[in-house]
Amino acid sequence: MVLTLLVAVYLATPALAQPNGLGPKYDKYVASLLLTTGDEGEGEVGVRYGQVIFNTNPEDDGTYELEVEVEECLDLAGNTLDVYLDDVWVGTIDIDESGNGKATFYVEGISTSDHVDVVGAVTLTTKAEWRLWVKAPGPK
Repeated sequence: MVLTLLVAVYLATPALAQPNGLGPKYDKYVASLLLTTGDEGEGEVGVRYGQVIFNTNPEDDGTYELEVEVEECLDLAGNTLDVYLDDVWVGTIDIDESGNGKATFYVEGISTSDHVDVVGAVTLTTKAEWRLWVKAPGPK
């Protein structure tokens, strides 16, 4: 009887286990933040200075998570910038002296047809060029 129970548990365990590598139930999308304006400073128009990620899984209150990350944009260093989703203000992001900053916002709705702008001395935008975000293992 004990042997039968052990065999049943052994056979059922793989069927009950969560398979590895299937990823999240809901898709995430990512878009690069590209420099679009600025006559002064070090940046060139079209250069990538960060990314924006949004999750299609709604929060408990029905909003969606929007993560904005600015990377090494010295033209924006040391400033607080406005963030817009399709020309609607969603909040601010603080950029440190190295030109880096990260902020998470919760918005009423977002889709791959929307664009995000980070506005300061120069403007960074996603231009609504979203791609499916695939989390891959990092270097070992």
